[in-house]
Amino acid sequence: MASDERTDSSRAEFTAPAVDDRGESVNERADRNWSEVLQELRVLQTGTQILTGFLLALAFQPAFSDLGAGQRTFYLVLVVLSALSAIIALAPVALHRAAFRKGIKPQVVRYGHAALITALLTVSALLLGVVAFVFDVVIGDLAAWVAAIVLGVVIVATWLAFPAWMRARGDEPMSAGAVGLAIAQFAPTADEEANLTAIAELVARAVARGARVILFPEYSSYFVDPFDESLADHAQPIDGPFVERLTAISREHDAIVVAGLLERGEGRRVRNTVVAVSADGVVARYRKLHLYDAFGQRESDWVEPGDISAPQTFETAGMRFALMTCYDLRFPEVARVLADSGADVVLVAAEWVRGPLKEHHWRTLLHARAIENTLYVAAADHPPPLGVGASMIVDPQGVEIAAIGTVSDVAVAHLDADAVERVRRVNPALRLRRFAVTPRSQ
Repeated sequence: MASDERTDSSRAEFTAPAVDDRGESVNERADRNWSEVLQELRVLQTGTQILTGFLLALAFQPAFSDLGAGQRTFYLVLVVLSALSAIIALAPVALHRAAFRKGIKPQVVRYGHAALITALLTVSALLLGVVAFVFDVVIGDLAAWVAAIVLGVVIVATWLAFPAWMRARGDEPMSAGAVGLAIAQFAPTADEEANLTAIAELVARAVARGARVILFPEYSSYFVDPFDESLADHAQPIDGPFVERLTAISREHDAIVVAGLLERGEGRRVRNTVVAVSADGVVARYRKLHLYDAFGQRESDWVEPGDISAPQTFETAGMRFALMTCYDLRFPEVARVLADSGADVVLVAAEWVRGPLKEHHWRTLLHARAIENTLYVAAADHPPPLGVGASMIVDPQGVEIAAIGTVSDVAVAHLDADAVERVRRVNPALRLRRFAVTPRSQ
């Protein structure tokens, strides 16, 4: 196989997905965490709704008109803020119930902050009302109004200072510009129509789980093992039927699809190309630079290398995405050039063939490229028995935030548009380096 080293043991028995000390896989743990957070939000929703109903009944009873100004302020402010709390709790929970039924697992942090705001509103309302009530009874209406206003200013100032405090702790909540990125792991075959059907199904599944960009493996359009003369017969131009179908799929789901294309080359050799396709067509492409001519393999017999040129990138929701292919992962200069081009995310389409220590290399290199360039790295591979599987998304600090084991499936992570900048403020390695990347002479 030409994408990476092929060994005689490449079809050996593969290992199961990693599990934690509870015996849970990554996806099972995400399901459990999400269920727990959803339950907490439901409790908050119910509590705020009961409180709001009680206060509304209390506020509009006949005796309300007999209360003093401070007491009326207490009840009215409490009713308004409690109603806001109920709305804040109700809206996300209602949406997330529907999302959960469809199998969507958005990142928990956003909904944790929604619950936090709900609690802050309710507690603030209680404090404001109690102060107004006490001052009204003990001192008088004017003092009650003054105390309520002062406490209100303190509460607002606290809310405004809260995000800055979280940033200072390095615990800033996810930005509003988060992008849903999916890795789609499947095994392309020599049946081009079957490949496109699988891609369409996986895109639909990924979009239903909140993805905006979906990454597929290398050779998604056509694949045979071992390589043979059929490669040239099934190679297509960039604007050929495979890309046309990807464009239609992208348009149907309002998403960007990134996949490996067997592109027509010079003579009988092909190009190993990755295309990023939106509803308007190709927005970026990448031709594999480093061909595997080692350990008895000669990828250059079948594939021509891509030209060294300025990287093509695409942007969505404030994040810039760059492309890479399989064996190029072993060359750190490739990822560094992509980082220098302004990329926030590197998408690696791969067919990482199994063999001794191959999964270890795969995981290590993906984490290393993310850490050394302080950016996101996402990689989609073929599943076993040929590939190692283990498709994953790694954040700028080298933390694996989404992964697939050995099955054909999708996994989604929501990338924080501000995370790269935050990590680079703490670890400015790119700015401090003293070497640049320049191409070698041929």
